[in-house]
Amino acid sequence: MLLYHGSNVEVSNPDATHSRKQVDFGGGFYLTSDIDQAKRWAVSTTFKRGTGTPIVSVFNLDEQKLTNFVVLRYEGPTKEWLDYVVHNRRTGEPDQYDVVIGLVANDNVVRTLNDYMEDGNAEIAIMRLETQTLTDQYAFRTDRALAAIELVSSEAADADGLTGRLHPSIIEFYDRQITEMIADKYKVSYMEAFKMFASSQTHRMLEQKPYMMCDFGYPAIFEIWETEKETGNPRNNPYLIGDEHD
Repeated sequence: MLLYHGSNVEVSNPDATHSRKQVDFGGGFYLTSDIDQAKRWAVSTTFKRGTGTPIVSVFNLDEQKLTNFVVLRYEGPTKEWLDYVVHNRRTGEPDQYDVVIGLVANDNVVRTLNDYMEDGNAEIAIMRLETQTLTDQYAFRTDRALAAIELVSSEAADADGLTGRLHPSIIEFYDRQITEMIADKYKVSYMEAFKMFASSQTHRMLEQKPYMMCDFGYPAIFEIWETEKETGNPRNNPYLIGDEHD
């Protein structure tokens, strides 16, 4: 079975243990069976890091080898999948799984996910998701699980369809969450906290669809903003720093 990984470089030696944590399935090496999704990942990663070229690395998955690992598989949109993604985006705490397979919370799905994080209505969230075209992702979360995949080839990716701004409701969700975090930590008013976030480069990156900053949970975006506050450049944050392993 072929799976695809999008990055700003060809990834010939993937590494599962040094990746971003507060994403859909926690830290790991992410692939998908949908090459168009991988192309979007490649383009957005290149925009985020500000270097490299969008590249899709093609891997062969030996499905028989998955029987050697602890695998968690979600079939379609379920409350369990919603809760697992919300948990990882909020905390990034590790668990016992070597491989997790399920849906991608991309820019279409994340609007529903954000609503669920705020209102907890799984029934409505699932009904909305069932009307959408959904894409899968495979997260290889331990280095030993990477023995199940092998690099086959790589190819350049383009930015077709990945232009413009994120949907306003996505931006508003992050605005609310991160503004509250800033106000609480720095003991400033809500309005002052909003100004601090809205005037940042991090916020400008969040607004633009090619960066796909909504791949990250809001605690991760807050960390990126703090890095910008401390260093003057959000790309100094580990979430936006990458290499040939991820």
